[in-house]
Amino acid sequence: MSAQALSQSLTAGTGVFTYADYSPLSNRPVQVFYHIPPGNVQDMPVLFAFHGEERDAENYRNTWIAAANQHKFMVVAPEFSTTYYPGGNFYNLGNVFTNGENPTLPGLQPDSVWTFSLIDPLFLHLKAQTGTSADGYLAFGHSAGAQFLHRFVIIKPQSLMLEAYCANAGWYTVPDANITFPYGLRISPVNEAQVKQAFAKRLTVMLGKLDNNPNAAGLRRNEQADAQGIHRLARGKHFFAQSQGIATNLQTLFNWRIFEVEGVGHSQSLMATNTLPILLQTSVEDKLEQPKVSIFYAEGCLQVEGLFPGEGFSLTAVAGNGQVVWNNEQYFTQDQKIRWHAEKSGIYIIKLLSATGRSAFVRIIGSGKQ
Repeated sequence: MSAQALSQSLTAGTGVFTYADYSPLSNRPVQVFYHIPPGNVQDMPVLFAFHGEERDAENYRNTWIAAANQHKFMVVAPEFSTTYYPGGNFYNLGNVFTNGENPTLPGLQPDSVWTFSLIDPLFLHLKAQTGTSADGYLAFGHSAGAQFLHRFVIIKPQSLMLEAYCANAGWYTVPDANITFPYGLRISPVNEAQVKQAFAKRLTVMLGKLDNNPNAAGLRRNEQADAQGIHRLARGKHFFAQSQGIATNLQTLFNWRIFEVEGVGHSQSLMATNTLPILLQTSVEDKLEQPKVSIFYAEGCLQVEGLFPGEGFSLTAVAGNGQVVWNNEQYFTQDQKIRWHAEKSGIYIIKLLSATGRSAFVRIIGSGKQ
């Protein structure tokens, strides 16, 4: 029996498990609701579904089961409970600051305890437990989940997320360095290179054309939020237009899209239904137009293959406990060898993000020796 087969413990079916293996947040476990269709698990993509403020991950998982069975992909819905992830600071804002609503530089948290930082380790755990060969994952978020998801793309652009579908967010963090976090990026840890990385990701803004009630329950109304529009539909359009303008000024790739759905308001199930054909079509197009980029490790060097002519990339090394130990934000412009040495013995994941949003990773066992 292969090592891969020995590691598999999640099989076809619908269930839930507790995830507390990411050591910096092991005291804040999450319940993970999942569904794995019958079939060849190795070929199945993985879709994360991020719940809204009701923290009802089971419902989000259930919304995607029929589509997952028909189109053969896994659906995973982590639940960030109010017990361990209370309020908007821990979930919507990702626990980047001790108080994300009123951020200060002394209040900036280490990235290891950001809520965003748990997602890649959870995916790698699922990969090991199921045997899927997926190099990364897709993600859908609705309402508060869309807030979490679009900030995840902007703040952690080096993640293994391949595509993000953000539906009906109540308000946004616009990637504008002149507007203070959480409405913009001033005082945030995000620099210009990371903004460019985020724009290279595939992010789709999904908006319900009937989600236009300025007095909707739970909708934030204040001066900063209203500057983006007075309802969710207007705010989504504002976020996309401002982001597109910023990308133009930076003269960088802009891989984001926007879709307005007729006849739908603030409904996660209907937005999921309307996201599915876009997601499936994108996946088909990516398979046809975006060949895989690969990364290998041999003789102390990382070797990248499959880049387009002139395409750059960045690298990140993550230790077994989920902590980032090396973050190379420089963009290279050709296939080449890069020397890398693990200072301590252990297992490391080297993650690659290309300028066109393609990603890959390699697992390395470091000796700690020169």
